[in-house]
Amino acid sequence: MERVFVIQKEAVRYLAGKEKWVWVVDHFQPQSCVEIFKDLLLLTAPACYIFETIKFFLKFGKSALVGENTERVTRQSSDFHVNFTRLRKSEKEINHAGATFFNKLPRELKEKRNNKIFTNY
Repeated sequence: MERVFVIQKEAVRYLAGKEKWVWVVDHFQPQSCVEIFKDLLLLTAPACYIFETIKFFLKFGKSALVGENTERVTRQSSDFHVNFTRLRKSEKEINHAGATFFNKLPRELKEKRNNKIFTNY
């Protein structure tokens, strides 16, 4: 993923007509691509992976909400239950990765999970 991200940043800089290095005071410094991605309304390669994983998980995942098994309303009641795994390979499965990524989203996005954000893209 890292190599794809490096190539993506080079392509975005080229499209925006920006140089990789910029002169700062007395030396060259690498220029950040954050503003370029925002201006072009693009997601980075890692962000695309996370977004698509969450979308797939919400559509096909088999994980229960933490708040479904209790009547108490807690801060984590809108989160999905993430099973404990012993192997790194298991962490990449859709139910584990999707639930983990979703649980790390801000609360405002979690509340809109049935809204246009995750269904129209």
